[in-house]
Amino acid sequence: MALPKNKETKAIIEKYLFQRFNSIMRHETRPFNESPRIIQHEGKVLIHNTLDDQDSQKTMEYRKAEFTHKTDLQQLISMTPEDVIKVLDEGAKDIGGQMVKYYFQVLSTAVEEVGNVVEAKDQEITPETFLDAMRKISIQFDKDDNPKLPTVTINEKMSDAWRKVIEEVEVNPKHKEEFNKIIEQKRKEYNAEQAGRKLVD
Repeated sequence: MALPKNKETKAIIEKYLFQRFNSIMRHETRPFNESPRIIQHEGKVLIHNTLDDQDSQKTMEYRKAEFTHKTDLQQLISMTPEDVIKVLDEGAKDIGGQMVKYYFQVLSTAVEEVGNVVEAKDQEITPETFLDAMRKISIQFDKDDNPKLPTVTINEKMSDAWRKVIEEVEVNPKHKEEFNKIIEQKRKEYNAEQAGRKLVD
């Protein structure tokens, strides 16, 4: 298969393939798609501002995500548009999978460094486990003062247990009251943080 010689048609096809590739790749990395992104054009030292408004400097260990597809000349000539799209789709899924695996490794290291780890180990997961996790995370609020609760990614084997715990927090008056207290405390922290940033600006 060869791209058409017409430049406009070629550009349209290339744009479609790129957007399709990027869309599939982002589907694989969906737990992290709402996270802020930083493009580092050179070097490995990353300097950024933390949620508590502190400057942080870290030497990053970047990894290459890549996909290789081997084919001979005869197969390449006989490939249909559908064949090309299939190869690109496989590549997008592969690269997205590599990226999300690395993201989780970096996230695990980061939360351990700041002490934001809630360990249940072999113990039964309880509403207090969930509430303890909520106490340790940072929560932002929208313009209407509603909490923007984080996306939670759970191991498939633990999903039912966590779902039951969250449902219990929602219906049990004692747990619900404690959850509301945590949200109110997070709201105060967020408002104080925003006020501090406005003063600096």
